[in-house]
Amino acid sequence: MAQAETATQLYAVVEAGEAALDRLTVALSAAEFASMLILPPAGGTLDAATARPLIEAAQEKNVAALIADDAQLARTLRADGVHLPWSNDVAAQFSEGRGWMKRALALPGADPATAARATVLSGAARLAFYSGALDEAAVLATESIALFRAIGDRQGLGYALFHFALSKALAEDKAACLAGLEEAAECFRDAGDEWGSGLAAAYHGVVLAVVPNREQEASLRLEKARARARALGDNWLLAGCAHYLGSIALRHGDFERARMLTEEALVGVRELSDTYRESRMLHQLAEIALAAGRPTEALATLQQSLAITHAQGRTGDLALQLRLLAGIRDAQSKPEEAVRFAAAASRLAGHSVTMPPDDRAAHQRLCDSLRARLGNERYDLGWEIGSALPIGETVQAALSAEA
Repeated sequence: MAQAETATQLYAVVEAGEAALDRLTVALSAAEFASMLILPPAGGTLDAATARPLIEAAQEKNVAALIADDAQLARTLRADGVHLPWSNDVAAQFSEGRGWMKRALALPGADPATAARATVLSGAARLAFYSGALDEAAVLATESIALFRAIGDRQGLGYALFHFALSKALAEDKAACLAGLEEAAECFRDAGDEWGSGLAAAYHGVVLAVVPNREQEASLRLEKARARARALGDNWLLAGCAHYLGSIALRHGDFERARMLTEEALVGVRELSDTYRESRMLHQLAEIALAAGRPTEALATLQQSLAITHAQGRTGDLALQLRLLAGIRDAQSKPEEAVRFAAAASRLAGHSVTMPPDDRAAHQRLCDSLRARLGNERYDLGWEIGSALPIGETVQAALSAEA
């Protein structure tokens, strides 16, 4: 019988501390490991003095040493890698990723019009988009598009056009966005890229979903993309389609269908351990529960979403969530709390937002209603308190709110 080409590989996890090196030495003598993750000591932080001997001991045995969470420490100690869980500060990770992209583009020999440069520019555009730097994203994508056109790489051009379209979507230039997505779809078809075709189709539907009087067309495109995602077995793409189909159902008052689609999306992103999009699905489920007259359920669901958003450093998205929380607390007959959360949300205006926009007109009507019911003096006092509360305290108050 032929032997397996690869044997099972062991992975070690070592918590730094006084006896960590002794424990690691014993483990390395007893078994062969492929890699090792170094964690900070319980209740403490990881530093060079405690991590260096562990890295050296592992590397002497040809075991790859990874540092938990701290990319700078990993570079300083010449570790073999860094483990960055998605649930940590996403904004900081996007920022660091953009920094590495800029370094790559500044390397000697990186100037020629090559496919490699075009690819890095395209990826840098996507990271800039996720960081809220929309103008920078458009500039980077535009250069990438020009290079891919010159090279004749239709697949690469499709992704560069897609990234350009993303920047225009949030910049409210829907015409440029849709034109970019249409050409991207043509490129993917020419290249035989089924996944890219599904991606372009899905986002075309996503953009149309927020354009007045085009929701029916958006639904058709999203359903087609959803079917393609199922055929490809792609939960990531499938979840996105279900999410926006759910948002359309919510706006049309079909709360049961909205909930079914959004829960389908939530299952998909949880299977992928995508906590960023998990928070978005939970936020939409909270919107659905509030619209359906279930504020207690809405509160509990939103609190789950808000905890993830805050942990990931997505300050702009917190503003949307605090506005939703204001509506929930008003529905729970707590108007003064509603004012404070609305005020806290207004203070966060201007930060980059990655979640779909909310109904600002409806929120303004809520604030006007609160002022009319509370009177100017009580409303203004609540607004002053909410505006002055530090963001950490605001989040804690939101997470500890009870029905």
